[in-house]
Amino acid sequence: MTNNDIVKLINLITRKDNRGNPNFVENFNRLLQKANIDQYQDKYTSYQINQDINDSLSPFEVIEDVSDLTTTTNTITLPDDYASFIAMSWVDDEGKTRVFDLVTDEQWSMRCSSTLSLPTNNHPICKLVGDKLYIKPYLEMGDSGLLVYYGSGAKSLTMSEIISLSSETMTTGNKTYTYNPTEQVCYVAYPNSYGDLISILDNNNYEVISDWTLRSGTVNTVDYNIYEFDNLTTQTDFDYTFKF
Repeated sequence: MTNNDIVKLINLITRKDNRGNPNFVENFNRLLQKANIDQYQDKYTSYQINQDINDSLSPFEVIEDVSDLTTTTNTITLPDDYASFIAMSWVDDEGKTRVFDLVTDEQWSMRCSSTLSLPTNNHPICKLVGDKLYIKPYLEMGDSGLLVYYGSGAKSLTMSEIISLSSETMTTGNKTYTYNPTEQVCYVAYPNSYGDLISILDNNNYEVISDWTLRSGTVNTVDYNIYEFDNLTTQTDFDYTFKF
């Protein structure tokens, strides 16, 4: 028996976890399911040691189509004959394949609590819990969907003022919006689950992201990234392209 086994046994007897919280029966059942999956994954990985054996396992590897997964949930129910997770990905509007990182509970908490490593559509994560596969980010969408807001206005508009600007349903992919400021600044605000912008190009295709300031806001419990142009300007039919 290892030290880790002893700790687990003590936690089980005292019905506490490592943080001193009660270890309820439903938590134990979930951990038991996860332990079985982890044990199988360990044995499966050890068995899959060369190409010949890997090829022999291929008839048992199945691509599960979850294209009908709704965007109002962050879980995928595993099939009854599920044995092992190999990989998962999705294809964005630009045809790029985005691969999910399978993480542990601890890694999940760390990624979701840090703004530096927050999961994004380009770098999503997933974790196995019982018969469910949890994914992040995901969109909590109402009937009309989450919106992106853009337009011109006075400096330092609040989120409640920004939502009165032009808007459209948010989708993946780069965005181009036309602005007509008159001694005003430009804004774009979108759900922060899409991650920070990597580039902002002006009408002349110049990189100007350094001329914009990022801050945060909230709309109906949904966190938003707000980008505000730093300088008052007057323009007519001036395009900005926002790249993710």
